[in-house]
Amino acid sequence: MSKKPDRAKQGRPALDPEAQRRHLQRHLDSLERDNFQAVPEYDIAIVAGAVKKDGEIRKTRKKSKGDIRRLLLTKKNLNLLIEESKIELLPPTTPTYITAAVAPSSYPPRKFCTVCGFQSCYSCVRCGMRYCSKKCLETHEETRWVNVGSVR
Repeated sequence: MSKKPDRAKQGRPALDPEAQRRHLQRHLDSLERDNFQAVPEYDIAIVAGAVKKDGEIRKTRKKSKGDIRRLLLTKKNLNLLIEESKIELLPPTTPTYITAAVAPSSYPPRKFCTVCGFQSCYSCVRCGMRYCSKKCLETHEETRWVNVGSVR
């Protein structure tokens, strides 16, 4: 009998599928709550003129900061747009965003790295998030599972 410790028992305990699902749902909810508006103190650079084909400068209307600020502040997320469209007042036979449905995909879900977005083959033992390389695993561990008191 081997005296080597079992590698699966050495690491941190893996989360059960229900805990992984809750973690994923919390992550998605936090992304939904994220601020969808641009920061108003940043200004957008506007080009005052453009060059025509024959080399002349074509004058364009300069946009005021107020116009730009109004456009930036009126951005709305999907939930607000759906609420304002009053699609619940339409007859049930009219296809809308809420009533649209499609059959599940016949292909398995694709698995992407949570760090860089490439296709991933591996998943974190502790949280189940996916990574594609050792470098991405190190980044994942540094950014998500570092204890506050630990210093490297």
